[in-house]
Amino acid sequence: MKTFFHILQLCIFVLLLLMIQFGASYVLPFPWNALHVPTSITVIYLIMKEKRRIIWYMFGFLFLLELLVPSEIFGSLLIPGVLSAFIAYWCHRFFFTNRSLYTGILLTIIALLSFHVGQIVYQFFSHLLMLRIGYVPNVHVRLLLVEGGMTLGINIVILFFLLKRHVLFA
Repeated sequence: MKTFFHILQLCIFVLLLLMIQFGASYVLPFPWNALHVPTSITVIYLIMKEKRRIIWYMFGFLFLLELLVPSEIFGSLLIPGVLSAFIAYWCHRFFFTNRSLYTGILLTIIALLSFHVGQIVYQFFSHLLMLRIGYVPNVHVRLLLVEGGMTLGINIVILFFLLKRHVLFA
């Protein structure tokens, strides 16, 4: 019965994440819809709960997102997203072990960088395996800066209020 409730909790949490993602992406205007929801959720969950379940939550969330949002290559969100969640968890577990605003800022930057680098590497190898010649990564620096700024800003505000009030979900 305990396993059933854990699976039910996972499904409800992943569906809630999907609603947040679609709400942020399709309802909000431009600067606000550039928020990278998986990174925000990963960092806030790591700072508040410090559990490795976030990797499985991100796997389920990004798998459903990959199925619902069309992309050129299957896995272009899933593999870099899960790897960035794992890298953020690993950095939080072994390097930045305290619950502070500075840790949240560093984890957000590390998770965003690892996601985008992983996405470029994944797309490069998938184009290489499909025998396409001359892959040029599709990187828009301004959009990446807006996305990074919005994600970092939202994480700073949320973590500031949660850590100020000591609302820790243990």
